[in-house]
Amino acid sequence: METKLNLVEILKHCPKGTDLYSPCYGEVELVCVLTSERYPIKIQTAKLGSAYYLNSSGKIAENDTAECMLFPSKDQRDWSKFNPLPELETDTICAVSDDGIDWSFRYWAGDEHSVFCEGLKSAHANDTTEYEYIIPLRYFNPLCLECNKNSKYNYGTKRKS
Repeated sequence: METKLNLVEILKHCPKGTDLYSPCYGEVELVCVLTSERYPIKIQTAKLGSAYYLNSSGKIAENDTAECMLFPSKDQRDWSKFNPLPELETDTICAVSDDGIDWSFRYWAGDEHSVFCEGLKSAHANDTTEYEYIIPLRYFNPLCLECNKNSKYNYGTKRKS
């Protein structure tokens, strides 16, 4: 049995302006995701700025035979391979936390959700560990812990929830 695609869950943490592609509209960017609306996904064309709304399955109409009209890119039509976060270089300094209150700093390990243990860089580290919140230092706000917990740049395990 085929699983129903839910783009609201996939796109809800993506930053405004995330580049996407539509066979109908060409290159588009994400404007917002309104979780309680019938057509919750708002996109706009990259060149003209015309806005369009799609349902949670990426369709223009509520029709079971209609096809998805929104994809990660023109050449990538597989949402399971979509990653809206910019790729981090190994050893990027990140703020890490499991509760969103107590933070420390670690180096990014280059693996999904992983940093090097004990604050070591890749040349000296053997082990990695995961945290719920991993925020690159350039996006970390020490004055707003709630902002960090809700950051669109969270590389930690909490992002997958």
